[in-house]
Amino acid sequence: MVSPKNSSNQVTQVAGAGHGVKNASMPTRYMIDVHAHAGLPKAAFPVAEELHSALDWGGYRSKDPVGFAAIVSEPQADNTDLMISKMDQNGVTHAIIQPTPGNGSSNEFLASMVKRWPDRFFGIYRPEFLMSAAGSGDVSQAKERR
Repeated sequence: MVSPKNSSNQVTQVAGAGHGVKNASMPTRYMIDVHAHAGLPKAAFPVAEELHSALDWGGYRSKDPVGFAAIVSEPQADNTDLMISKMDQNGVTHAIIQPTPGNGSSNEFLASMVKRWPDRFFGIYRPEFLMSAAGSGDVSQAKERR
């Protein structure tokens, strides 16, 4: 586990479970999140803090099917202000971002977010056929590509 930078520009690393706790410090200038999705429907903003993995999304889909349906049907909004805030809170200097699958997701939308924060985000192209029907179980477009 890596904690945020402290005032002396150090990162403290703590060994994982089963290995005991061992602290070490090393100078760092950058901390990069190498897998982040940008763009999120506004209906997801209130629950975004609790949804971090596919398992979380699946659980949310079961817990609140109406809310989940609203999220996957609503067009995406730019959530990069929230992302930058969370990055700053956790000492992350940069993120490699890709589009979040869903309604309104596109590489062009991602590019517009990267243009807003060119010193913080690096965008990755994602094939357009992978961006729709998030969570619906519809894999027809992917099957057609085989």
